[in-house]
Amino acid sequence: MTRYSVDVIQCVLCAARDGNEWAKVAKANGANTRTAWGWVAAARASGDWTAQSQRTGGFRYRKITEEHVEHLTQALSLNSNLTLREMAALLYDRFGVRVSVETVRRALVGACYTLKKTHKDNDYRNTPPNKEKRR
Repeated sequence: MTRYSVDVIQCVLCAARDGNEWAKVAKANGANTRTAWGWVAAARASGDWTAQSQRTGGFRYRKITEEHVEHLTQALSLNSNLTLREMAALLYDRFGVRVSVETVRRALVGACYTLKKTHKDNDYRNTPPNKEKRR
């Protein structure tokens, strides 16, 4: 999608407002005729012949705030064996926020908190008979 400068849009709108051939002005400025037609149609409908700057980006709503992430990291410092499902349940119990497991994971990764798989039965895995079985 091509972004046109406010100056190009304003040239086309001025030509249309003054009754000149706005399509030729658009073509001379490198704007698509169909796109320029949309600008002119919108200006005629609204009566506003000034070019508005095109808004991009902006705020993106997030369910998990810094307070939620801080609560999760504190819970993980107390119990490092929490699963993502348990963390999502913690958020629901404490804050009433229902989030998916992936949302919790992304929030923790965004806070530079990495999660590793833990094995709770390491003592059982490395008993002498089991070491002998692996040989």
